[in-house]
Amino acid sequence: MAEIMEQVYFYGEEAGIRELIHTYTASGDLELVRKEDGCIQFEFYCGANNSGKAVLLERWRDDAALDAHHSTAMMENLLSLIKIHHLQISAVKFEV
Repeated sequence: MAEIMEQVYFYGEEAGIRELIHTYTASGDLELVRKEDGCIQFEFYCGANNSGKAVLLERWRDDAALDAHHSTAMMENLLSLIKIHHLQISAVKFEV
């Protein structure tokens, strides 16, 4: 069984991306996700010269753990923040 890595890219206004990350972290959701069964890594990254872009790197034990995460309240909250801040996302998923 292979680990799963998902890279989620965020595009939009730099202020919106930074507010999304701040709000998600301050709410406690970031730490809750990191404590989920099967979560290996869950980190947001913003490049120094990439205004309006960020990436969320996720690593999960397997597809089942990632699928379970997708049905959590933390995922619903993240999707809500994406809409509030008018961000676009794209994702790439890999087996590692």
